[in-house]
Amino acid sequence: MSKSDEKTRIGPNLAITSKEIRDQNISSDILQQRPPSVVVEKILLQNFLSFENEEVVFDPNFTIIIGPNGAGKSSIYQALKFALGSNDYDGRYNKWSDFIHTGAEKAVVQIHIKWNQEEFLIQRVVNQHGAPKFFLKKPNDKKLKNVLGHKIQEFLKKIQIDPNNIFSFMSQGSIDSLKDFKEERLCYFVEKGLGLNVTREQIIEIKRDICRLNKEEQTLLAERENMAYKLAELQPLIEQLKHKKVLTSKLEEVQFELILSQKVDIENKIRDLQHKKLLFLEKVRSYELKIVEIEHQLSQKEQEKQKNSMKYKDLIEKRTQLQERYDQINNQIKEWTVEKNQLALQIQKWEQEIVDLDKDLKQINSELSFQTTKQITIQDQIANIKIKIKDIDEKQRKLEEDMQSYRSSLIKLESEQEIASILHSQIEEYRSNYKTLEQEIMKKIAEIEKIKRNFRQYQWFLKNPTPNLPSLMRQEKKNIEKRLEELQNVLKDLQNQYEEKTHKIDKIKSSIIDKSFPKPRAIKSLLDEVQERKLNCLGPLIDYITYDDIYRSAVESIFGFSVLFSFIAKDRETFHLLTQLVKKHGAQCKIYKERHNTINPLPSITPDPSSGIFGYLAEKIQPINADQAIKKVIYTVANKTLVVKDQLIGEQYIERYHWNFWVVTLDGDQIRPKKLVLEARPRIYNSNRPKFHSVAHAKQEIDKLIAEMEQNRELFSQRELILKKTRRRLVILEDRLRDVDRLVADYKLLEIKTTLKNKAVKDKTELYEKIKAQEQSLQKKEHLISSIKKTLPDSLMEQKNILDQIPQEKEQLMETLEEYRDTLKNLQKSCETSKLRKIQLETRIEDLISQKTQLQTDLQSKDSNFYQLFQQSMQLKKEIQQQKNQETNIKHDLAQIEEDIKDLYRNKQEIATKKEKIQHQSSIINQEITENEEKLNQIQRSLQKVEKLSIPRPIEEIEAEIEYLNHQISLFHVDDSILLEKENLESILDRISEKRQSLQHEIEAAKKSHNKLESIFKTSFSEKIRILQDLTNEKLNHIKQNFSINIKLKGDIESLRLSVTTTTNLNEKPVSFPLHAVSGGQRSLVGICLILYLTHLNPSPLNIYDEMDMFLDEKNAEAIAKLVNTQAQNGIQFILLMPSKNVALLKSANQVIGVSRNGKFGPSSVHYSRIFSPNVG
Repeated sequence: MSKSDEKTRIGPNLAITSKEIRDQNISSDILQQRPPSVVVEKILLQNFLSFENEEVVFDPNFTIIIGPNGAGKSSIYQALKFALGSNDYDGRYNKWSDFIHTGAEKAVVQIHIKWNQEEFLIQRVVNQHGAPKFFLKKPNDKKLKNVLGHKIQEFLKKIQIDPNNIFSFMSQGSIDSLKDFKEERLCYFVEKGLGLNVTREQIIEIKRDICRLNKEEQTLLAERENMAYKLAELQPLIEQLKHKKVLTSKLEEVQFELILSQKVDIENKIRDLQHKKLLFLEKVRSYELKIVEIEHQLSQKEQEKQKNSMKYKDLIEKRTQLQERYDQINNQIKEWTVEKNQLALQIQKWEQEIVDLDKDLKQINSELSFQTTKQITIQDQIANIKIKIKDIDEKQRKLEEDMQSYRSSLIKLESEQEIASILHSQIEEYRSNYKTLEQEIMKKIAEIEKIKRNFRQYQWFLKNPTPNLPSLMRQEKKNIEKRLEELQNVLKDLQNQYEEKTHKIDKIKSSIIDKSFPKPRAIKSLLDEVQERKLNCLGPLIDYITYDDIYRSAVESIFGFSVLFSFIAKDRETFHLLTQLVKKHGAQCKIYKERHNTINPLPSITPDPSSGIFGYLAEKIQPINADQAIKKVIYTVANKTLVVKDQLIGEQYIERYHWNFWVVTLDGDQIRPKKLVLEARPRIYNSNRPKFHSVAHAKQEIDKLIAEMEQNRELFSQRELILKKTRRRLVILEDRLRDVDRLVADYKLLEIKTTLKNKAVKDKTELYEKIKAQEQSLQKKEHLISSIKKTLPDSLMEQKNILDQIPQEKEQLMETLEEYRDTLKNLQKSCETSKLRKIQLETRIEDLISQKTQLQTDLQSKDSNFYQLFQQSMQLKKEIQQQKNQETNIKHDLAQIEEDIKDLYRNKQEIATKKEKIQHQSSIINQEITENEEKLNQIQRSLQKVEKLSIPRPIEEIEAEIEYLNHQISLFHVDDSILLEKENLESILDRISEKRQSLQHEIEAAKKSHNKLESIFKTSFSEKIRILQDLTNEKLNHIKQNFSINIKLKGDIESLRLSVTTTTNLNEKPVSFPLHAVSGGQRSLVGICLILYLTHLNPSPLNIYDEMDMFLDEKNAEAIAKLVNTQAQNGIQFILLMPSKNVALLKSANQVIGVSRNGKFGPSSVHYSRIFSPNVG
């Protein structure tokens, strides 16, 4: 493979070779490509949609299936897609079972395909309940085989048929919608048709990968900065680690120096270890001798064990016989034992109760002892308190004697202080009352403000807040209601007048026929459906003609309602469809089908309006557009009808010129009827309908009525405005009436609260004056008290304070004394209760002991009855016991022997273990000796080196230095993991750099691939668009269309648009217009050409189009037919489904198949026919 074909990596999931890129650059040579030799021969439909059991055979080149709407053409289209594996419901069906014909259990579609001259059968079956199943028969298969869906898809991929390809399988309406596509949608459509959408998706994916790779590069840069920051943070730690390693090296040197200083200790240790080693060797030899002796003892014990085992078996047999006799006697004893056990349990129960009672008794004794001790303590505390009280009394007496000389001054001081205290209390009381009044005033003010705030939105009330206001307002309400009733009656009369005038206008409009007036309902609904169906017709006729108002009555008389509202069909199918729609809507109109013959000129006459002869009626009616079909209808209906001024002039003209044709007056009177037209009869006026001389006269009457209606509406609006204002006034009055009673009450409450507030303010002022007077009196009293205190010595006041505190202190001691006395009484009561409980427990214990003794006596008396039996049992038991003893002795001897054997084995094992242990210790000692000798040798070698360098230091100094170095090392909390972390960070930075370089290479390669692929895509797309444009314009020029198309690619790769404009020559200058500027048929022609040439550029073996000719006239259809025929001759199979009988398309088809349906719900049928030349019968 060359370098240009090597794969270029673009992102993790996208790889494109330059060979693939070259393969996607399809030039115009693709026009020469042909699909594989594949032909869909026929399709069998069994109970599928409207078909019961039909076979449809297709021509290898060009087949047309024709039939009316609803016949079942689209069912064949759907059957082809269904059999070829499409899962599209086509928007008409909700589930698979909807494909099944009514009343059937399942539907079967079988399609026959010839590929390379070999026949393949595909069958798909759908049941009422379940998913569809596929069957496939290959040329070598004898019958159909059930296969999975992907097998069918693989086969269809090989033959290049895709039922989901919108260009090969176009449903009804899809072709029509193409002409209305927006630029983006049209671009996607053409792009997909050319097969370039995959390339564009690859380009967009590459662009996304470039963005993703750029984001990855930015992420790597951020990660690199993070790693560099972490590396910088590690640098101080690395410096600490270097310092730590220097200290560690120094520590190793000092430790080695310590070893050198310990040389003598090591030599002594070696000697001790060698001595231990000799001792261990002697022990090993002694243990080996002991093991030999133990093995000899084991042999003797085994022989003794065998003799005792034989003797033990004989003793067991004899004991078994004695045991049987003993069991018989023992069963008799058991009965008594049960009873005895019950009595024993009772005794045991009493004994337990006695024990429990003893415990309670001990606890009570303990409580009594504690309570007695506590009583003594409390009594001592009571005595102490009494002593304190006596001391306080003595102290009080002495203080009173000392203060006796100052008694009068103290009495006066106390009196003044009491008065001052009363004044102070009164002031506090006045201040409290003052604050209460102040709060009450503030509360009243807040309430008054609240009521005033509520009144702010009721200003109308404040203007006249009198008690009689509600009665005045109720009277006003009655007056307003009376006025409202009068206004409503006036409005009702005005509305009736308006409706009468409206009815008159409608009656006038219905009496004359004019396109400016609304059409009848049936005609309007018919016109709406015609426009919705987009039928190829013109109508109603009145919208396409114009004439002077003076001829209006004549036109209405001759043409009549049904002709003026008639429709003109352009083809037979539209004619039949319009006929059915007229019956459906009940419209009174005629349907004409355009004929292709020419209009015969009318005989020449000389009109003379001055004499009342106006000429032919057909010449007075002018078509609005140049369509000949309208003129043909006018001349067919009017023919040689002559218009005259009145009936007299018309009769004179007939007599003078022997006029044998129809004559109509300006008033619409028909002088001579016309047999060919149904409405051509003497005009009969409806006496109930208004008569007018002309439409202008009718319009004047309508204008007059409209002016009166406008006056009516203005008057109505004025009265309605007055009514609204009156109603609004009534609503406001009703709202006020609902509030007025409450407002009167609130206003009264406001007055009461204002009075209360004013009274409180007055009381507050008076109280303030009292407070000031009392404060002045208090100041005078305090000044007098201060002067009295100055006449007394300082210590006297202190003594007085102490004397004042003594009663309080004495009272506290008395309270404590009472508490202790109460506690003492409670303790005494508790002691008495405990003593009583103690007596009860002692009595119960004595009773239980007496009962227990009595029961034991009874038990002993009953034992005598069983004494003899018990003696026998004891004798047997003794004998059995003797046997057991002998057995036990022997067994004991055996056990002893076993134990001795075990001990010997154990001793042997212990000795062996000790031996191994000593040997192990000896080996350890040997190892220690070796290590110490090695150390000693190392010290000797080191001493030879350092002998001349330094004098050995004391061990204490070395150990101190070692401790200092260890302390210094412990201060550094770093280890070699810092270096590992540094290496790891440096490694990550290296990997980031490598990955970034790789990403940059990938981005560069992706950009190159993107630019190259985008250039190839745009070149290829533009080239194919040019080919599409040239081919389409060539076809438009060939069919002599007066315009050409320009297809232009716009936008970037993510938002490509395809604009289609048309170019035409106006005044020999090219002028461009949007595509929607041309007619719908021309747009359809352009859309069909694009589809067919897209199929030509990207061919498929099978193409089926539903209603392709919907908007094509004969000329355009003939052009499309030639184009389809050319494609079909190049090996592409075409199937068209069409409701119309387009002769040009039918002539070009190799085979025409008709589809019909028996009624609305009957089955569909298939019919085959040939296309004959027009010259053949």
